[in-house]
Amino acid sequence: MTEIEDATGSKKLIPLAVALLGIGLALAYESSRHLYFSFDLDLTQRVQAVRFPGLAQGLGVVNGLTNFYPGAAIWLATVIVLLRRGFRIEALTLTVALVPFLAGEALGVLVDRPRPDPALVRVAQALKGNGFPSGHVIGATVFYGALASFAAYRARSPAARALALAAVALVVSGAGLARVYRGAHWPSDVLGGLLLGGAALVVLIWIYARLRAGRVRVLGIEFIVARR
Repeated sequence: MTEIEDATGSKKLIPLAVALLGIGLALAYESSRHLYFSFDLDLTQRVQAVRFPGLAQGLGVVNGLTNFYPGAAIWLATVIVLLRRGFRIEALTLTVALVPFLAGEALGVLVDRPRPDPALVRVAQALKGNGFPSGHVIGATVFYGALASFAAYRARSPAARALALAAVALVVSGAGLARVYRGAHWPSDVLGGLLLGGAALVVLIWIYARLRAGRVRVLGIEFIVARR
């Protein structure tokens, strides 16, 4: 077992991903049967009742950065920079990260849950599309979580690893809070995004660990990956 596989406990990652995916899909099924859950309305009203200077502006910034077009631009720019710097494994991992985001969008069509009703909660902007799961949260979890994983693997000090994990936790939690605060999603939509995005991130970390180990087996064929 290589050092990176030992650090991630790669054999334990796939069961974790399956567990997160299973819970996420169970929540998706229940969400297809309910416009919202009782805790959704209460929690959203409590979140939107919070007032202190700079909160709306700060959440607006996080919301903007995790929107589709800015998020896609940041993703593309990151992949290009990684390729130019010679970090091909990281660039490939981020490319694979598009799959769970698109899968989340497809799941939203199947669940077909509407977004929060303006008659029930404050809605900052009327949006089209399905409510469950939150695409913002899936995208933020997978993209920034992958970046944190890259940093954690390459960092030489525990403090740097902790800083990377804290940064991604702040961005992801901020994205989820912003969606509820702005009335774009119910809390259960955000939870679904966290579960499904978390499952995808665990798989990506496993893939990254295998790529970093230098050998990948696909359909019984072993490929040797050049590392940097």
